[in-house]
Amino acid sequence: MNEQYTASELEIKFPRIVERIVELWNKAGLDHYLNEIMIDDRGNRHGFPEEIASEILFLRTLHDYHMRGVNEVKPSSHSVWSDPDYAKTAGHDGAD
Repeated sequence: MNEQYTASELEIKFPRIVERIVELWNKAGLDHYLNEIMIDDRGNRHGFPEEIASEILFLRTLHDYHMRGVNEVKPSSHSVWSDPDYAKTAGHDGAD
């Protein structure tokens, strides 16, 4: 397989945010950091473009799921979306 890695929009446009997320991964402090960058408590932020906000929210969901230990599921050939607990957590109704 000769697949080439393509960086996400978050990685391209906000590399310092990605670096901080990597530093905080597996730590409770990531939730606080993500709240800090997503919620404008100063009243002067413009907000992230939709695609960037979606990536950040996806990472939050993935991290929350991981930190709860739900990811310790036995390997399976089934799609992750077929796991009702994960699908509910990720906001997916299970229908493909």
